[in-house]
Amino acid sequence: MAERGGRCGSPSRAARLRFRFRFLGAAGLNQLFRAVLRLRGTAAAARLADRLSRGQRRPARETTPEVLAEARGVGRLVNRAAERPAPTATCLPRSLAALVVLRRRGIEAELRIGVRQPEVDGETPSPSLLFHAWVEVGGEPVNDTGTVGQRFAAFPFEGLSSFTGRSGL
Repeated sequence: MAERGGRCGSPSRAARLRFRFRFLGAAGLNQLFRAVLRLRGTAAAARLADRLSRGQRRPARETTPEVLAEARGVGRLVNRAAERPAPTATCLPRSLAALVVLRRRGIEAELRIGVRQPEVDGETPSPSLLFHAWVEVGGEPVNDTGTVGQRFAAFPFEGLSSFTGRSGL
């Protein structure tokens, strides 16, 4: 339940400060993963996400409708933060940032990477492929549309260790 204070049910100062703190944290994670992906590659970003997910982690919580709603809120927050100051973060840094935030809150989240072949003229397949990343909680996308799993065929992999070639990260 959101804290309310002041006139007309506006959020209290403490609630606004908490939101700003979380927003800045999400923006920082987006930029961090963007830089690591560019400079060190996917394996290094996956190792970093795993390390950051372990620190100060809350106990795992059962996926209830309330937890799923919280996870979707985190997805929206991370996506909004990725658009500031300019929309520079692509789906993978955004998804890694959301994964870290969710796991630190004790929400069991999974990174999904999918592929599809776009159509050139509405029916002819293009020779190129489109890749996309998103995060799921309880099998539901939380930082993308609910149909993302229908539009992209997700790769089967066992967590972030698939990117690094190591089982223990």
